[in-house]
Amino acid sequence: MRARNETARGVLCLLLLFAGTACNFRPIGAAARDGGIGREDGASARDAAANDGSSDASMGDALTGDAFADAQVLDVDLSDAPFADAELLDAESPDAEAPPDAGRDAGANDLGLPVITDAGAVFEYAPSNFDPALFAPPYVDLVVATSCDIDANDPPAFGVTCGLLAPIQSAIITLSDGTAALLIPVGNLTVALGGTIDIDGELPVIFAVYGDADIDGTIDADASNRRGGPGSMDSCTLGQGGDGIAPGNRAGGGGGGAFGLSGANGGDGDSPSPTSGSGGQPEPNTSSLVPLRGGCGGGDGGGGRMTGGEGGGGGGAVQISASRNLFLRGRIHAGGGGGEGGRNQQGDRGGGGGGGSGGAVLLEAAALEIQASAVIGATGGGGGEGADNNDGEGGDDGNEMNRDVARGGQTPQHSGGQGGTGGGFMSGADLGESSSEGGGGGGGGVGRIRLRSNASCTPRMGSKLIGVVQIDCP
Repeated sequence: MRARNETARGVLCLLLLFAGTACNFRPIGAAARDGGIGREDGASARDAAANDGSSDASMGDALTGDAFADAQVLDVDLSDAPFADAELLDAESPDAEAPPDAGRDAGANDLGLPVITDAGAVFEYAPSNFDPALFAPPYVDLVVATSCDIDANDPPAFGVTCGLLAPIQSAIITLSDGTAALLIPVGNLTVALGGTIDIDGELPVIFAVYGDADIDGTIDADASNRRGGPGSMDSCTLGQGGDGIAPGNRAGGGGGGAFGLSGANGGDGDSPSPTSGSGGQPEPNTSSLVPLRGGCGGGDGGGGRMTGGEGGGGGGAVQISASRNLFLRGRIHAGGGGGEGGRNQQGDRGGGGGGGSGGAVLLEAAALEIQASAVIGATGGGGGEGADNNDGEGGDDGNEMNRDVARGGQTPQHSGGQGGTGGGFMSGADLGESSSEGGGGGGGGVGRIRLRSNASCTPRMGSKLIGVVQIDCP
């Protein structure tokens, strides 16, 4: 029988709010219990963490140098400023009040791409993690009706796979801790129902939207098994799951990774001494997502490369900053990867890998609306199953098949320890199961979500935010 990680249980985010309710809400149902649902709120969070550019010096050791030697690197002034007063603008309503210069140019540039040329699309607040003055108009609209693949390792190739006639001018910027991010400036960002933006690579991705963002489809920054999502961390301060060990031929499972909440411990294999890896602990100084970064990986199962299952990668990091309105009716994913199952090699039973933690989603706009159908999922990955006479099954990736939790690896009639479920919707990460064979990997903890707006922030009844949530709205 699998044990549950009581320290993380129930501390996740279910936002079921009455329509039209402002962001100064009290959670309902299970959220009212001790520990809430993972919301981090209060004046200190708004004032100190709203975009202070602060960082932990120990976090500056990732994504530098040789991998991006041919790319232009820009240093960004991240000085903050308060939001200006703003109203929700309805671009389609003839009665909407817009700035005198506002209005989309009816023509196009010489490549046939739609552009925004007016000054009304400027940012009236200081967005997180980048300087909006880096790019001048005109701005190309990005409309995704089917699929769009973004390679965060190779910025010049971005626009080619998105149906545009020419690549959007993107840049690699340096964040406040010295790490890098891919900044993609667009006029308006539209992801239609059925459309998907799939982001892969090493860098976190920021969409700088000099207009409106309208998301009915899916933006996917998930990890996939041991491959981390864009911006996931190779070196974490506390969040990396511990590796299982193998003093004999029955190894323990790896611990789950952590970012917003703790990962779960792996299960022990059959040995006189403990063999499981410990779950990671929440990463410090990350609630504001300044600098932007993704989640942490799970630990490897005991048994080494021959038999131990590899830990799942941490979920990715994606930011959308709109100068005007941001409407979310679709899904944004930044789930952790599932741990691999342990392997059987000549009688050695490997432990399952720990699940990776969920990553990060940062949404900010002059006016922000989270509709009833919206889902933001920074779900932890499931732990891998320990081996017996057969190889163990791997855990599910976070958000796999749009599930609210990632299942741990488990095979009927097998005696290897089952993998722990990843942290998800109203549930913490589960411990890996101990076994007389290989131990199961622990589930990964959830990641972080931040919503930031001055004029409107109204998550509607039925919307789901799965992660530790910070809301910076009045």
